[in-house]
Amino acid sequence: MIELIMAAVITTTALEVDVRTGAQMCVGETGWNDAAVCAAQAHVIRKRAARRGWTFARMARAYSRALRVPRRAWVTQLRDTARQPADWPSNASWRVHRPKLGSRTTVDASTQCTAHRQLERLEHFGSARLDGVPTGFVRSACFPGHPQAFYERGQR
Repeated sequence: MIELIMAAVITTTALEVDVRTGAQMCVGETGWNDAAVCAAQAHVIRKRAARRGWTFARMARAYSRALRVPRRAWVTQLRDTARQPADWPSNASWRVHRPKLGSRTTVDASTQCTAHRQLERLEHFGSARLDGVPTGFVRSACFPGHPQAFYERGQR
């Protein structure tokens, strides 16, 4: 599911590494079950990458703390294969989580925002608890109360 979300949001010509990196970012940032938030994160990364002329994977690695400094080393070892990552935690079932990585479901993040225009205005995301509000941005109404906050340009 997660890799397909990344493929749908990036582009149809995205390299496999972009899709894999997006899935790794998603799991590292929000976990296994928040597909709409993952789609919105991918939307932000895609926009930022396009502005700089970077690939999606390069921007995701530069932007996502989960990929730069993984608290869980196994996040960067995720692949769409049956092989369990070497650093997979012993207290988690790979059999339970593995199907989530490769399932084929699409998600439209705009359904979680009040309007598609609101999704288009998203330019930043981060932990509401750890990162704080970036200068020149205000918190978006998308995903209210979620630990991953989304921001758009503006002043309060």
